[in-house]
Amino acid sequence: MLKQSPMVIKIFFFLSFLFSQEQFSESRLETLKNGIHQLVSNENSRAILLVHGYYPPGWKTIHHELVEPLNYLSQNNIRTFLFKYDWTRCPDEIGKELSKNIEALLQQFPKIEKWEIVGHSMGGTSVLVANQNFRPVNKDITFHTVATAVNIVENKIPIWIRFIRKFQGFERCDYNINSLNYEIENGFPSELIEWRNLQDYDSQYKLYPFDVYDKKIKNSVVYIFPDSINGERVGHTKSLYFSVLEIVRKFN
Repeated sequence: MLKQSPMVIKIFFFLSFLFSQEQFSESRLETLKNGIHQLVSNENSRAILLVHGYYPPGWKTIHHELVEPLNYLSQNNIRTFLFKYDWTRCPDEIGKELSKNIEALLQQFPKIEKWEIVGHSMGGTSVLVANQNFRPVNKDITFHTVATAVNIVENKIPIWIRFIRKFQGFERCDYNINSLNYEIENGFPSELIEWRNLQDYDSQYKLYPFDVYDKKIKNSVVYIFPDSINGERVGHTKSLYFSVLEIVRKFN
């Protein structure tokens, strides 16, 4: 039998440990094509599908909010899927595509008994659209929004954000969170859980001159994060990680 030196063995275990800790990185996620990806594969009967948010032009940390949650899910062998999409498209288009993908996943993986669909920021808006459009209603699916604004006053949005939206062509999108007012007032078809931040600690919303969370969605369950957890600030990016921790904790 071939013998390996102690140094080779140490290097092997170090690289194995490093890989297990950082299986997912921004650069790896950026190489994925748009669509559904199964990132952690096993035979578990519960699964999480993550939906990322929007990235402004020139943003240097694309998919950064996904790295820590995905590595946690991988290390804990949680069956995990990712829906990657073109974030310059209108949210209703993305949400309708997501609902069709969910239908396809249900057919492809009939042994998965419980799905958690988790959308971060604008991804949460698309999750709400998917919930609105998903038929038939399935009690084995829970939709989650994380750091997702539910109250937008268009003429009070900071001018630099309006400029970015105009630059990227979002003026063509006549669909926004206010287009869901009927569901907000009467409830969405399937179970909905909202993970909200304190606006003053949310980097994306803290300068808005209105409360982006100043609406109650009928029949939704709302969790409001504190300013920090275990000494870590809960901001726009970090809230996805902490929501995933809580969702997985409820698996047991």
